[in-house]
Amino acid sequence: MVSEAYNIYRQNNEVSGSTRFSDLTPYMNYVTKVTNGLIDGHQLEGNIDCSITSCLKLHGGGILRYNNTLSFGGTAGTNAMGFNFDPDGTQNGNHSVQLWLYTNGRITSVGHILPNTSSSAYTAPIPCPACDPPWFSWEQ
Repeated sequence: MVSEAYNIYRQNNEVSGSTRFSDLTPYMNYVTKVTNGLIDGHQLEGNIDCSITSCLKLHGGGILRYNNTLSFGGTAGTNAMGFNFDPDGTQNGNHSVQLWLYTNGRITSVGHILPNTSSSAYTAPIPCPACDPPWFSWEQ
């Protein structure tokens, strides 16, 4: 859904260093914004409070969390915005997967991150395959 929303956004708008995740939400199919409650964070983050970050409740019950203070920080293919996906939308200890959307449309997890990637606010973490939750894997 994020990838498709980004593709539609790119068709209708110029991507710049100030493009934020909230620019994509009009092209996403979600139920509502979540403004309270805790969801699983990435195992390096701890739990996420949706009252202080931006969370979208999806139709299947999952939660998509994004930090709307981050932008691409430029248009190089290595610039990225991070977001989390928690498939059950609860705090159950299985952790969310931390994903990165690059300006070229590619999405990776922390375990599969591109070298030398960055956002406007910080440098993305080094690849950490063991950091992905046990329920998550990329199709080969």
